[in-house]
Amino acid sequence: MSNIWHDMNPKRISPEKFVAVIEITKGSKKKYELDKECGFLRLDRILYTSTHYPANYGFIPRTYGDDNDPLDVLLLCSEPIDPMTLVECYPIGVITMMDNGRSDEKIIAIPFSDPNFNMVKDIFELPPHMFEEIKHFFTIYKELEGKDTVVDEVQGRKEARAVIEYAVKKVNGRVPVIAGTGSNDTAYAVDLTKFACEIGYDAMLVVTPYYNKATQNGLIQTFTAIADVSTKPVILYNVPSRTGCNLLPD
Repeated sequence: MSNIWHDMNPKRISPEKFVAVIEITKGSKKKYELDKECGFLRLDRILYTSTHYPANYGFIPRTYGDDNDPLDVLLLCSEPIDPMTLVECYPIGVITMMDNGRSDEKIIAIPFSDPNFNMVKDIFELPPHMFEEIKHFFTIYKELEGKDTVVDEVQGRKEARAVIEYAVKKVNGRVPVIAGTGSNDTAYAVDLTKFACEIGYDAMLVVTPYYNKATQNGLIQTFTAIADVSTKPVILYNVPSRTGCNLLPD
């Protein structure tokens, strides 16, 4: 069974232009998410607040964000777009935010085929109220669920391309580097390992900075959890101090 997240032709995904997969139609309260195991959409929840998505919302295939999911994209368009539609588009900006303590970027994009928007090349060419509305939505949409979201800032086209480039590189490398410091990173490392195995990496390189004997149990816990879920060879590279945290791919 093919999976649209990692089976998309990599030539169709670049920082300058890419194919987005729509999950949620503009104006909807239905929060669909990609089921990473099978590649179909599943209903995650109905939004608890009286808000609705201010733009078509989806993801960029063959990317991996800091929240353990494919990179999110908000598609500004004059019409609502149905879920699971593929849209060729280009980035004009990015919203950086924190969701439950983890970095979560939202790429802002424009479809090439919408004449009402395709003259816009940078988010700062839009009316300020448009992205203020988007920022407000992501600030409050999980409030009644007891979850914290903090919108940091809106950045332009250059920054958006850099975010996409990094998210693509995390998928396209031959051997992923998983930097971990112990039990706090175990869940993240396990999720990343599962994904890396799914898309055909050759091996896992687990970088574990060693501080002192007090961290030994945490390091063992992380490495053991990764080895348990990996279907590929796992290489443990133990380095002193924080050296290992600087070994992520360029």
